[in-house]
Amino acid sequence: MTNTKYSEATQEFIDYVRNAWTENFHELAGLEFLEVEDDDISEDYWLYPNGGDMAFYDRRGQSGCLGLNHETEEIYKVELKNPEKHIENYSKEEIPRKVDALSLIQRYTWIAKLFQWSEIYSANTPEVCNPKWEANKDVLNDYNIEKESFADDPHLALYWLLHFGFSMDSHYNEVKEIVSSLNLAEKLPFINNTLAFFDETDDYFDVRIIDHFGKIKAIMAGENTDDKEWYLDGWYLKRRARVVWFANSYENTNPDDIDKVWKSVMLYPKVEHYLPMRMAFLILFLNNTKKWDYVSEHQEETKPYTFVSSFLNALNPNSTDAQKQVAIFFNEVENSEEIFLDEEVSIAYLQIMLLFLRKTVKEENKDKYLALVELYYKDNKDGDYYAAIMEEMNA
Repeated sequence: MTNTKYSEATQEFIDYVRNAWTENFHELAGLEFLEVEDDDISEDYWLYPNGGDMAFYDRRGQSGCLGLNHETEEIYKVELKNPEKHIENYSKEEIPRKVDALSLIQRYTWIAKLFQWSEIYSANTPEVCNPKWEANKDVLNDYNIEKESFADDPHLALYWLLHFGFSMDSHYNEVKEIVSSLNLAEKLPFINNTLAFFDETDDYFDVRIIDHFGKIKAIMAGENTDDKEWYLDGWYLKRRARVVWFANSYENTNPDDIDKVWKSVMLYPKVEHYLPMRMAFLILFLNNTKKWDYVSEHQEETKPYTFVSSFLNALNPNSTDAQKQVAIFFNEVENSEEIFLDEEVSIAYLQIMLLFLRKTVKEENKDKYLALVELYYKDNKDGDYYAAIMEEMNA
């Protein structure tokens, strides 16, 4: 989206999430930041606020305190020596919650990582994290149980609003209806900001992450930082593409999901760590659901991206010039500088693409195809992919 004329509520949402984990996200899970020092923590716990660790009180459920290790990002329960001294209206009477404080803040962690500026997350993009959620049905099972408690737990409702919003799941609309009917924004105003953000921005809107680390490095190198915008363009979209892929790739063969499966690639179709898996899932989905007409209708979207347009057009059963597209693809592979930006990732990507092309390539392109296979599989000839290619070529 290029139109930046959105409401103040949406701008507040963007400004809030840009501050990410270190300042804001504990509030969304109903935690209260505590101004404590090392001596305030019980000796039984390894938490050092003086060294950068953080302590929180579970205001939402009154279940006690949590600590965040700033180096490992591990979150765990801790105890204060004198909690009444640091916590206003401290209570030992716990409020029962379907999702406890530790579990909820651990869920919020992946959302926070969508916006972190740390280089650590430039490649290792976040997954929709919960050890229990091994398949999408597990996510929905928990959601269907937990939504019954939304009326008394707006922080949990907000989590699901963000979860389904960022993962492009249609259940977002159901959560939106529930929180609106219950007026939960009166209890947790950030719900209104969240609704505004998803209502006013499209799926391709890029939240420009502030490049704090880049600016710090430039200052340390003695550079003038005043005349430059410090943003990490595309990082949010790259991470969101990963989330959409992860949240929708569990044995998904529902033809109605073609739009979000398509966007799991097209949100960020440039060569990066997870593109091989995202592209493989898209092709398998298209073959299983016979939704190649969708690709034909969205062909213009692919043209700016090296490999993507020619590759999809070559595989598309509706294509009238498949071998021409194969030849274009081979030429792009041989002449693209993009391959050398991250050679390891590019090789993995090209191996996947060459595998899918094995049934498409005809005699006029066969020699070039085999030459590329030998080049990009030279260190991986013992694997199943290479065997499948050779079996097809020798058939």
